[in-house]
Order: sequence, then C-alpha cells, then structure tokens
Amino acid sequence: MLSLLLVFLQEQLRQASQQALGVERTMRDITAINQMVSTAVMHQAEMIETLYNNAVDATYHVQRGNVELKKTIRVNRSSRMYLLVLFIVAGLLLLFFDWFNS
Repeated sequence: MLSLLLVFLQEQLRQASQQALGVERTMRDITAINQMVSTAVMHQAEMIETLYNNAVDATYHVQRGNVELKKTIRVNRSSRMYLLVLFIVAGLLLLFFDWFNS
C-alpha cells in the first residue's frame, strides 16, 4: 500500500513538473513577444517624434512662404502701376510726336 502511494505521489510530482516546464516555456515565449512589441513601440514613438518635428518645420516654412508671397504680390502691384504709367506716358509721347511732326 505504501508502495502504491509512493507511485501515485511520484506520478503527481512528474505531472506537476511537466506543467511547470510548460508554464516556463509559455512565459519565455510571452517575454520574447513582449520584448518585440516594446521594440516596435519604441521605434514607432521615434518615428512619430520625427513626423511631428517635420510637421512643425513644414508649418514654419509655409508661414514664411506666405509672408514672401504677400511681399511679392505687393511688389507686383506696384510694378503693374509703374508699367501702366509708363505705357500711358509712352502713348501720350507718341501722340505728341505724331501731332508735332504733322
């Protein structure tokens, strides 16, 4: 009877040992997956930071571009006015020279 009890206890101990090894294997797998996910998340965080900095830089450059465009529009308006005055004066001079020569 004692021998039967020992065999039973040894079988339970063997099963518990196998279950513990299975749990250990599962924990190693979970740890490896967790490490891969952590690495991927850190890489994505770096990429997001880079994208954010690029967006901030792009916003700054667009604002500077808008200021330069407004300056250019102002300069073009004044240039247009000078050209208009020049053509009017040139036209009046042509009329004057035509009248003077006839």
